[in-house]
Amino acid sequence: MELSDAIKELKNSLEFKRWHSKAENKDSYLTHALITASGPDFVDPSEFQFGFYSVDRDTVTTFLVRPLSATLADSSNLKVVQGEETEALKPQGATIAPLDVNSVILDFSKAVSIAKNEIELESAKISNSILVLQNLTEFGQVWNITFVLNYNYLLNVKIDSESGQIKDKISTPLSRMMNEYK
Repeated sequence: MELSDAIKELKNSLEFKRWHSKAENKDSYLTHALITASGPDFVDPSEFQFGFYSVDRDTVTTFLVRPLSATLADSSNLKVVQGEETEALKPQGATIAPLDVNSVILDFSKAVSIAKNEIELESAKISNSILVLQNLTEFGQVWNITFVLNYNYLLNVKIDSESGQIKDKISTPLSRMMNEYK
């Protein structure tokens, strides 16, 4: 299933319509789409997560679009689950830019392919992947892709969601990152 299909499923769901029809949620807008996977392949993601930001409350409410069975391939077999409203993760005073899903030309599988080409060690294997479609102040609307590699390395690649151009790339040992957060 493609991102556009999952968003359509979400917006047509009773759960989303019920939430969005409440007066306090009318100002909320789509700010991110998140996809995670274990292993090297993104053939069929296990679920999509969508986040909606409320400027008035400075919070994000998430919705999961997940299969009732083992695959997202059958779009008639999907379930939408509303998550909790949580404080927005951002610098104090900053706002979160909305996503323009209509401008997304590069689908997630092509973005993953571009990011995989940035893995420098031929013997490196991807153990986990996180893809976030988001609109970042510094880079614009990007696929923000993080791979956890078997050599205890993280590779983060930010790819423009329209052009496919790599906007930023960071490869760092997990140990260095862990030391920075101590």
